[in-house]
Amino acid sequence: MYYWHREAKFSNAEIDYVVESEGSAAPIEVKSGLKGRMRNLQLFIDEKAPEISYCFTRNQFKVREGIRFLPLYSISALFKGR
Repeated sequence: MYYWHREAKFSNAEIDYVVESEGSAAPIEVKSGLKGRMRNLQLFIDEKAPEISYCFTRNQFKVREGIRFLPLYSISALFKGR
Protein backbone atom coordinates (compact mmCIF):
# COMPACT_ATOMS: atom_id res chain seq x y z
CA MET A 1 0.00 0.00 0.00
CA TYR A 2 1.32 3.41 -0.95
CA TYR A 3 0.30 7.04 -0.78
CA TRP A 4 0.70 9.82 -3.34
CA HIS A 5 2.18 13.22 -2.66
CA ARG A 6 2.65 15.99 -5.17
CA GLU A 7 4.69 19.10 -4.50
CA ALA A 8 4.01 21.88 -6.92
CA LYS A 9 4.29 25.60 -6.45
CA PHE A 10 1.10 26.75 -4.70
CA SER A 11 -0.50 23.34 -5.25
CA ASN A 12 0.60 20.56 -2.90
CA ALA A 13 -1.63 17.50 -2.88
CA GLU A 14 -1.78 14.14 -1.12
CA ILE A 15 -3.87 11.00 -1.52
CA ASP A 16 -4.30 8.86 1.59
CA TYR A 17 -3.63 5.52 -0.11
CA VAL A 18 -2.92 4.12 -3.56
CA VAL A 19 -3.54 0.40 -4.14
CA GLU A 20 -3.57 -1.91 -7.12
CA SER A 21 -7.09 -2.61 -8.32
CA GLU A 22 -7.92 -4.51 -11.48
CA GLY A 23 -4.36 -4.14 -12.75
CA SER A 24 -3.98 -0.39 -12.28
CA ALA A 25 -3.37 2.17 -9.55
CA ALA A 26 -6.49 3.14 -7.60
CA PRO A 27 -6.51 6.16 -5.26
CA ILE A 28 -8.29 5.93 -1.92
CA GLU A 29 -9.41 8.94 0.10
CA VAL A 30 -10.78 8.55 3.62
CA LYS A 31 -13.08 11.28 4.93
CA SER A 32 -14.24 11.27 8.54
CA GLY A 33 -16.93 13.91 8.06
CA LEU A 34 -20.10 13.80 6.05
CA LYS A 35 -18.96 16.65 3.83
CA GLY A 36 -15.55 17.47 2.50
CA ARG A 37 -13.78 18.74 -0.53
CA MET A 38 -11.91 16.23 -2.61
CA ARG A 39 -9.57 18.60 -4.41
CA ASN A 40 -6.60 16.26 -3.98
CA LEU A 41 -8.48 13.26 -5.30
CA GLN A 42 -9.63 15.27 -8.30
CA LEU A 43 -6.03 16.38 -8.99
CA PHE A 44 -4.90 12.74 -8.93
CA ILE A 45 -7.72 11.73 -11.29
CA ASP A 46 -6.89 14.57 -13.68
CA GLU A 47 -3.16 13.71 -13.73
CA LYS A 48 -3.19 9.90 -13.63
CA ALA A 49 -6.60 9.00 -15.11
CA PRO A 50 -7.18 5.88 -12.95
CA GLU A 51 -9.84 3.44 -14.05
CA ILE A 52 -11.42 3.55 -10.59
CA SER A 53 -11.19 5.77 -7.53
CA TYR A 54 -12.50 5.23 -4.00
CA CYS A 55 -13.65 7.54 -1.25
CA PHE A 56 -14.56 6.05 2.13
CA THR A 57 -16.96 8.23 4.14
CA ARG A 58 -19.72 8.03 6.72
CA ASN A 59 -22.22 8.17 3.85
CA GLN A 60 -23.75 5.21 2.07
CA PHE A 61 -22.79 3.65 -1.28
CA LYS A 62 -22.92 5.79 -4.41
CA VAL A 63 -20.96 6.41 -7.59
CA ARG A 64 -20.36 9.93 -8.84
CA GLU A 65 -18.04 11.11 -11.60
CA GLY A 66 -16.12 7.82 -11.63
CA ILE A 67 -15.56 7.80 -7.87
CA ARG A 68 -17.01 4.99 -5.78
CA PHE A 69 -18.16 6.35 -2.44
CA LEU A 70 -18.26 3.61 0.16
CA PRO A 71 -19.13 3.63 3.87
CA LEU A 72 -16.18 3.40 6.25
CA TYR A 73 -17.32 0.01 7.57
CA SER A 74 -16.81 -1.54 4.11
CA ILE A 75 -13.05 -0.93 3.90
CA SER A 76 -12.24 -4.59 4.61
CA ALA A 77 -14.32 -5.69 1.61
CA LEU A 78 -11.93 -3.87 -0.71
CA PHE A 79 -9.04 -6.03 0.47
CA LYS A 80 -10.85 -9.35 0.74
CA GLY A 81 -9.05 -12.06 -1.21
CA ARG A 82 -5.68 -10.28 -1.37
